[in-house]
Amino acid sequence: MDGVQYFMSDEEKIIKSPNDVLAFQAFWAGLKEVPEFISSCKNIKSLNLSRNRIKELPDFIFNFEKLEELDLSENKISEIPKDIGKLKKLKRLDIGYNPIKSVAEEIQSLRLEDLDMGGTSVTEISDIIGNIKSLEILHIDNNNIKTIPANFSRLSRLKKLHCEVTKLERFDDVICQLASLKYLGISETEIKEIPGGIKNLSNLNELYLMGNKIEKISENIRYLKVLECLKLGNNNLENLPDGMAGLNNLGRLFLEDNKFVQFPHVVLKLQNVRAFGFDNNSIEELPESFRGMSNLRHIVFQGNKIKTFYKSFLEAPQHLTNIQFGDNPLSDIKHELEELVHSNAVFEFLDGRGFKDKLTIGEKRGIKQLYKQKNENISIEY
Repeated sequence: MDGVQYFMSDEEKIIKSPNDVLAFQAFWAGLKEVPEFISSCKNIKSLNLSRNRIKELPDFIFNFEKLEELDLSENKISEIPKDIGKLKKLKRLDIGYNPIKSVAEEIQSLRLEDLDMGGTSVTEISDIIGNIKSLEILHIDNNNIKTIPANFSRLSRLKKLHCEVTKLERFDDVICQLASLKYLGISETEIKEIPGGIKNLSNLNELYLMGNKIEKISENIRYLKVLECLKLGNNNLENLPDGMAGLNNLGRLFLEDNKFVQFPHVVLKLQNVRAFGFDNNSIEELPESFRGMSNLRHIVFQGNKIKTFYKSFLEAPQHLTNIQFGDNPLSDIKHELEELVHSNAVFEFLDGRGFKDKLTIGEKRGIKQLYKQKNENISIEY
């Protein structure tokens, strides 16, 4: 908004020509109250007052009839006045990280598309939120909530839902009714299972479920045909369902910090995976080959119990350029490297002290990096 966006330093200009102000930003300005000199800015559409020390909102804010975006995050506001209902054109409201315990009923009369109420003092999400049917983006993360209201099923336009760092105890069925979701984040909660209802989220593109207690994934995950990114790190997984083979669009898969003692072979059927993270598990052996994963570019196996690696990469996918093997009990690999001569691979070794050594065996092929971090027992001769 060049020419129409103003800051605290523009006070004189604003007082002189208040009708020219379409956007005002005063984030991180040390404010204890909203500056009154913007009260005459009748055409303002965007107001950013985030990261201040404001406790109360003045009445004149609710007279900004053209206001579309209001950012009040990271202040000391404990209550949103009922007059919030006067802002009929408001599309985006951020009240996150304020000591707010409840939301005024009048908020449901707005046609909000983006609501952020993460990091507040609420312990229950009110049914009021489920009545804002225009919502497309909703943040309820970093709150001490245990359940999702049943009427959330009315949010038929919701595309992004953030529930991270909450007290959710289960992957609620009502979440599985949000058929328009493209992004779902339920990390660092108490959930233990991905339910069968997941099949209804057929438009899901990104699914973030790190830091939970997940032990079981429903076979119905196979129906997420457009899923591109799946993050399941730091859970209690020991195996994966065969249904995951149906995730034909999956490009990024992360399974680090779980309880795998055997490599989940269903992963080898995911031909479009480009990045695969499997660090800090407990597998001792790799599969014989990764050639079926023809688009693989980046693979991480740090912190496992792997003693040898060469067989898996004799016919490595042509795009594979980064392999990380740090902190594994790899033994002497001279013989293995000799067998890799014909692959025209390039490896880089990085020891635990940060010293890097490079070994070139040809110039044409794609394996460029193999990390040796913390592999104190390894012997490299060339």
